[in-house]
Amino acid sequence: MENNSYKGIRRTILIFNLISTLIHLLAVAWNYYLLINYLKISKKMLKIDSLSSSMKLNLAFEIILNVVMPYPFTMDYTFQEYVYINDIYVSKRYDTILLVLMYFFRFYHIVTLNLIVTRFMDNRAQRVCGLYGALCGFMFAFKCWFKQNSLVLSFVIYLFVSIVFGALFRFNGEQAHMENSGLQEFSWSNSMW
Repeated sequence: MENNSYKGIRRTILIFNLISTLIHLLAVAWNYYLLINYLKISKKMLKIDSLSSSMKLNLAFEIILNVVMPYPFTMDYTFQEYVYINDIYVSKRYDTILLVLMYFFRFYHIVTLNLIVTRFMDNRAQRVCGLYGALCGFMFAFKCWFKQNSLVLSFVIYLFVSIVFGALFRFNGEQAHMENSGLQEFSWSNSMW
């Protein structure tokens, strides 16, 4: 009985994740539509212009990063992996691997949000970049931010990446070896260690 209720909760969460991702993809497309309209109004693009090739590449990159996620129909699919040390086969679930990839790929949301709130993407920075003909985007803000606080930013990036990605890879590895080790439940605290 517990297993069926657990599956129902997981399926509900995966369906909610699918709906929120579809809404997010619509928001990404709407963002690019608004950006094109803004560039046309500010006369940086002609009225007959559409997405440039770099904008199309960025849009495709964002869509691909957001499409990688666990879907409700991948919940019951598993595959076998051979472990040479113990000479056994361990089964892994596809939705767990997709969940880890989703966390890994969507890390850019946190980075872009932090870059937007810096002073390197405010109105003054937009005007100064416009005077010099530079593109005031995320790469410009990241370069300025890194030039201003290179040692602190390097340490913070290293610390954050070590903790987050180490926990994610441990999460995937522990889930795969639960059968072999005899664990009955997955432990987040053990995974973070």
